[in-house]
Amino acid sequence: MKNIKSHFTAISLIASALFISHYSQAADGTINFTGSITDTACTVTSASQNVDMGSVAATSLTGAAGKKAAATQFDIVLTDCPDAGNVEVKFDGPANVANTELLEIESGALAASGVAIEFSDREEQHIKLGENSAPYAIQEGANTLTFYASYMSTADAVTAGAANSTAQFTMVYP
Repeated sequence: MKNIKSHFTAISLIASALFISHYSQAADGTINFTGSITDTACTVTSASQNVDMGSVAATSLTGAAGKKAAATQFDIVLTDCPDAGNVEVKFDGPANVANTELLEIESGALAASGVAIEFSDREEQHIKLGENSAPYAIQEGANTLTFYASYMSTADAVTAGAANSTAQFTMVYP
């Protein structure tokens, strides 16, 4: 019996030492998270919408990566903004493999290739996918934020087909 107690005690000590050593490792760094939750957000009245990009000839985008089709305007409409300030908008979705700043189009047997969708702000300045736009000044009440979307070639050759995609947007109050 004494032998069993001594084995149990030894096993307990070893297990305790392993447990303590696991939690006594030194940290290699610190990450501080900052931010806030606001109650001064506007109401997005155009939360879900369809933007018709039209039909674009593949030949107009073929020849080099970076060629753009005409921009298509779309608006994000805000109401019930409690006070004046600024808002930024971040567009998210699947990134194009050849150019991760652009929105990937859906793949499939009937899909176009060598093309993606670029977002730009009211001044038609490029907005990188996953990054905030330039600030938009908002007033108390209703506001309309104007953006543009364009097909952009991501390869030398663009093939014809469906060029559809879906993006999400987030309102950011800096």
